[in-house]
Amino acid sequence: MMDVQDGESNVTRLTRGAVEVLREAMEAYLVSLFEDANLAAIHGKRVTIMPKDLALTRFIRKEVDTLTPSARAAMYKAPSKDKR
Repeated sequence: MMDVQDGESNVTRLTRGAVEVLREAMEAYLVSLFEDANLAAIHGKRVTIMPKDLALTRFIRKEVDTLTPSARAAMYKAPSKDKR
């Protein structure tokens, strides 16, 4: 990574290797996050990951200090009794 001064603006340039390292790290993080969110969905007897699963996963990992009110409400919302 290098900073280049181009007149009045500062431009940061990344080498191809640096971009590849960032991509690998981001992919590993997202795969891990979705694996854990999938476990939360399975625990909730669902097969589809929902935003509340991602919020719970990030909360358990201590990646966020608190849950947003909407995420908290979604997690504690009673399941619907819709029988078709």
